[in-house]
Amino acid sequence: MQYTHSPLLVIVGTTASGKSDLAVDLALRYGGEVVSADSRQVYRSLDATTGKITEQEMRGVPHAMLDIINPGEEYSAHQFADEAIPHIQGIYDRGVLPIVAGGSGFYIDALLFSGTTAKVPADPEYRATMSQKNVADLQQELKDKDSDAYDRIDIHNPRRLIRALEVIRELGIFPMQKRVRRYDYVMVGIKHSRPHLRERIARRLDARFDAMTREVKTLLDQGVEAAWFDRMGLECRHIAAMLTQHILPEETKENLLSAIFAYAKRQENWLRRYPEARWYQEHQINQLQHDLDAVYNKQGD
Repeated sequence: MQYTHSPLLVIVGTTASGKSDLAVDLALRYGGEVVSADSRQVYRSLDATTGKITEQEMRGVPHAMLDIINPGEEYSAHQFADEAIPHIQGIYDRGVLPIVAGGSGFYIDALLFSGTTAKVPADPEYRATMSQKNVADLQQELKDKDSDAYDRIDIHNPRRLIRALEVIRELGIFPMQKRVRRYDYVMVGIKHSRPHLRERIARRLDARFDAMTREVKTLLDQGVEAAWFDRMGLECRHIAAMLTQHILPEETKENLLSAIFAYAKRQENWLRRYPEARWYQEHQINQLQHDLDAVYNKQGD
């Protein structure tokens, strides 16, 4: 089958929803390759900590945009789009179906639409200074400087807050740019009830906790600053705090479970901005495949 002119397949969902497994299943079904759209899985040496798909779980399906940058470095949605777009074109050029799998809303937006990110270069010194502030102070500063931006971005994510303030420092505002679609695409999402999703998050956290601790400790020992882990949020922040501030593992697990579940709910809210997405419960995967067959079997003939 040749998928040169087929719509891009985009798989979305919250953390721990099963996006990665579904992407592999569909890649094997249609003859596709996966492009990850995850803002933390771009980092090397943080496999368990970011929930990165393993080589065994890939089942031979090529994956792009994983392990492309070193821990401690900064990376933006704009950089991601610049690097991911050639990968997608290369997949199309081979007559294969590109499958984007992600839960990072800014990365998905930057990839699917042009004009979604401000082209202001990162300032590591400014970011390091701002990272010393707590989230409440960052939120108030953004609200004071650009209340419209405050209403648009994920104000619970310090990296997003600092980036918005960085852009405002350069441009005076955090502009809302016109979204121009880059691709014809089909977007599908996998969802769970809130109790089931929390159970999945807890199970995955228990399975990964020791490995996450080893990964973060190794990087701290190698000189990656604790402030960088704090800016990364979620597992990175909580595990680094446990190791550097002598917080008990059980307390860390409890706090981290709450933080990840709250993040998943924010992801759900973000993904509502895509009314074109078709959502399926876990037990509806056969229906999802049937619906996609109508697009990709026809397109691929």
